[in-house]
Amino acid sequence: MLRLEDLGTTIPSYHPTFNFQGKFINETHKYFATCPVKGNILVEIKTQGTSGSIIEGWLRREDAQKIYEIAYFVWGTYWNWAPTRA
Repeated sequence: MLRLEDLGTTIPSYHPTFNFQGKFINETHKYFATCPVKGNILVEIKTQGTSGSIIEGWLRREDAQKIYEIAYFVWGTYWNWAPTRA
């Protein structure tokens, strides 16, 4: 159990909220667990196509996996939050 004074001192690992078989929902979900990172922390995802531009953001791999999981399993509006570059 995480103590209050320990908040912000560790990065918890990804834990699924929904039940699904295997470690990953699909290949996209798996990608977020292994995608390139910037500064050894933040995901660095490139757009598809010829430009391969980097999508700037402030997500850790664990965050990206959780957001993908929620989007995959929940119907309707699941998130109405837009932090800077995430």
